[in-house]
Amino acid sequence: MIQAYVDESGGKNQTKTFVLSALIADAEEWARKADEWDAVLKETPSIRYFKMDEAVGLNGEFYGISDSERDKKLTSLCRVIAVPTITELSITLRIEDFLSNWAPQLGRPASEPYFFPFQGIHISIAYELLSRGHTERCEVFFDEHKIFGSRAKMWYPVIRCSFPTEIQGILPVEPFFRDDKEVLPLQAADLTAWIQRMHSSNGSLDEFEWVVEELRGIKVSRFHKMIDSDFIATLGSSEQNDEERKRKLDIMEAYKKNFGFEWPPKTKTEKRRHSGR
Repeated sequence: MIQAYVDESGGKNQTKTFVLSALIADAEEWARKADEWDAVLKETPSIRYFKMDEAVGLNGEFYGISDSERDKKLTSLCRVIAVPTITELSITLRIEDFLSNWAPQLGRPASEPYFFPFQGIHISIAYELLSRGHTERCEVFFDEHKIFGSRAKMWYPVIRCSFPTEIQGILPVEPFFRDDKEVLPLQAADLTAWIQRMHSSNGSLDEFEWVVEELRGIKVSRFHKMIDSDFIATLGSSEQNDEERKRKLDIMEAYKKNFGFEWPPKTKTEKRRHSGR
């Protein structure tokens, strides 16, 4: 079975972009890589878990560790995942473009920067797998996000109905949320999410540009997506065909089944459930 592990970097009022980065590999490969990752964590100086922000700031698990010790451990961790059997795929959202051009038209939870990257990375993962000839359902694991994660997941069955049939067939029935301190592949996704966010926000990793070279062996998906003003302008620009009209009816039916009432919500109770409150 193919598994994707997804972590985020950035956020509203914090960074220019918000990124979800997925690392995709066979379940057996992830079992091996988790063991290798754990072994590097335990090497002296040992750390209990890895977060790139803590490595950069030499705080948290990296408190008291020298620059050279940090760089050595980071190099070793990069080499664990810098293999062609692992594919990196990311969705990047330009926060200001989204908040200015799209969010004002949307209600919660769709108006939050987390929502569309969460839905979009599923379809990108599916296209990546279909391009390789995979047809079985995959599993997708996200780092826990206590506020927006549950709200986005609540809408997943509805959004999935908007995807083409072949995409729906390969997507998971439901995505999972796990603690990245316990699920080690999520720590690896934290690293790649940080890299993608730094490049998309600042154009470079500054003194950590060498990390990109250490990860050169990882496979990079062609199904990356940038959600910016240009992308937003293309939405809804084409006329619907018969298949798209049928899919819209399917979405309305999925909405009713998922939330227990028809679109649009009318009562206060319905509106609160619709927004995930």
